[in-house]
Amino acid sequence: MISNWADIAVRALLDASLVLAQVLVVNWLGMPFAAITLFAGVSAYAVALALHFGLVAFGVAVALAALMLIAFIGLVDVLPQDSYLLLTLAALGFTGAVASGSATLGGQLGMSSISKVLVAQDPLPFLLCAVPVFLLAFGAVWMLGRSQLGMASNLARLARLEKQAVPLVPMKSLTKVLLSVAFLLAVSSGALQGLYTGRVDPNVFRIENAIPVLVATLAGGRNHWRAALVAVGFFIFPDLFADLIGYQRSALAQFREIALGILIMIVAGRQWARSEARQ
Repeated sequence: MISNWADIAVRALLDASLVLAQVLVVNWLGMPFAAITLFAGVSAYAVALALHFGLVAFGVAVALAALMLIAFIGLVDVLPQDSYLLLTLAALGFTGAVASGSATLGGQLGMSSISKVLVAQDPLPFLLCAVPVFLLAFGAVWMLGRSQLGMASNLARLARLEKQAVPLVPMKSLTKVLLSVAFLLAVSSGALQGLYTGRVDPNVFRIENAIPVLVATLAGGRNHWRAALVAVGFFIFPDLFADLIGYQRSALAQFREIALGILIMIVAGRQWARSEARQ
């Protein structure tokens, strides 16, 4: 029973860490970014490559992930927001297709990521790793609300809507800092997820996996407590209730996403109504 609850906690905390990482970029910086799972997936494959082929293969995977990060930073001011959002989703599809077609990466079946140090599916040791990653992600969101960097991020969000405010904000520096922090959190979570499952396959790049993370991100807002509670609750809900009442987990996950989707539409509608009233 303890092992089952620890398993739920590990998976929920690692997924929640991805949400909090994306909160930094989407909710604070105002970037239309929906591919935090891309970094996590590449990191999971990097760990698997290291276990199979050594540190050289791991270094190549890390270098590719860093190039993706640099590309996302460089293109944020070049592309319109809708095109940039599509780019992040297209990057997921492209990377998944490459992984599926690569014999080195195991094709559609993926590759083993079983380590002798951290035994796959043994939740208690992984819990000791997942908690610090989650706390770091939580701390990053908390610091934004308590620092001048957070004030600058608020101005950056305004500048993305009002171009007159652009000269007042160091947009490039903010983008580099926050997206880099999100990147580090994502690769940490992704590496642990890859080790915990014991196998990595192209499904880690599915857009269907990125959408729930984005939904939880939007529902979480910018407040650190709200973002953390929504993120953990979002991912723990299906497992927790399936364990308690024995109902099908996938059905509960669908109900969760429908409920949060409705909540986001209500919040968006209220914000639109307020903006119209001000005008």
